[in-house]
Amino acid sequence: GSDDAALANAALSLGLKGGQWFAEKIGGGIGLDDLSVGSEPGQTADQAQLTIGKYLSPKLYVSYGVSLFQPGHTFKLRYDLGKGFSVETESGVYSGGDLLYSIEK
Repeated sequence: GSDDAALANAALSLGLKGGQWFAEKIGGGIGLDDLSVGSEPGQTADQAQLTIGKYLSPKLYVSYGVSLFQPGHTFKLRYDLGKGFSVETESGVYSGGDLLYSIEK
């Protein structure tokens, strides 16, 4: 039982790492700023998505992700307000918005 689940998760993780390598190789070639395969921090491997993203202007970024193993998709929009502030919205399985502040060193 648990050994089978651990083996399945390990195989899934290896497959996702190979998919990420492939996505990085072709993403720039087709004019996308982001093409990735994987899950976000805090998510399990079976929540992985294929995500494409593009800067429509220097301040506006749009991305779309399709879940690989579960039904669902995600649409994100991020706008840079300047001085370290940005606004991000997400629609899909989860919906919401955030005001973000970042410090660059």
